[in-house]
Amino acid sequence: SQDDLHVVDDLEIPTADPQYLLDLARYRRWGRSVLIVDVNEMPENIGTAAAGLKTINLIPALGEN
Repeated sequence: SQDDLHVVDDLEIPTADPQYLLDLARYRRWGRSVLIVDVNEMPENIGTAAAGLKTINLIPALGEN
């Protein structure tokens, strides 16, 4: 859904499998397009899982307003 904001305290995932990340977004009803913003360093599993996905994007919060 457009214009929805979901705040998640911790998003450590147990695998770097892209399908797991897609299933998680669908299960939590985050919509078809997801932007994950992290105030710390992005967990390696999430970076690896999202690398080939067009519907899930990552951005660090450093310097963001």
